[in-house]
Amino acid sequence: MKRLFLSMWIALALGAVLGTSWAQTFRIEAGYLQPVRRSNNISSQHLNGIRVGGTVDFDIPKVNFLSIHTGLLYSFTFGKDAQKYNFTSYSDSIRINNRQGHFLDIPVHVVASYRLFGDKVKVFAFAGPNFNIGLYQQQDVQTTITDGGGLQWLEDLGYYEGRRNLYPDRLRRFNFQLEAGGGLEWWKLQVKGGYSFGINNISKLGISRERQGGWYVTAAYTL
Repeated sequence: MKRLFLSMWIALALGAVLGTSWAQTFRIEAGYLQPVRRSNNISSQHLNGIRVGGTVDFDIPKVNFLSIHTGLLYSFTFGKDAQKYNFTSYSDSIRINNRQGHFLDIPVHVVASYRLFGDKVKVFAFAGPNFNIGLYQQQDVQTTITDGGGLQWLEDLGYYEGRRNLYPDRLRRFNFQLEAGGGLEWWKLQVKGGYSFGINNISKLGISRERQGGWYVTAAYTL
């Protein structure tokens, strides 16, 4: 939670400093995302989700094709999985139902743009860090594994039968990502897509390393 407040203060401080002399463009944004949590010990876990929030762009003075993009976005994700393990001569599995996640994102991107067709259309590309903060992430685990060693191994990986929140014991809330993407803007409408590369290990378990990233596509309207 301390890192959430630190990230928000960084964004507010950035906005306060840039807003004193740089032109600003405010937008509301919504779209679809597909986060993936990858691990060295378990199969990748895919989620689907929606993202909504507000953003602001600060035009860099005397450089009309560059700007700084930041904001605050909320994401809700959901999904379910089945994973196969062979602890006995039979194929056992665990099933994860009702997986849900709630996140906040604070992007800090450098945006390069180019105008086309008499300034009516603008194409742009962006890159930079994103501070992803986990608020709540639920999973509901069911398993057909009966082997004692197999059950212990699953618990070592943080899989316990029943429903539980993965924060704060199973996962770290702070997820530092690097993002890159591009898009198109016409009139007051903007469409963009990008990919987030998870950098730090978000697992709190010593036997696994996990990183969370994924792609997204959003639409924004200039206020």
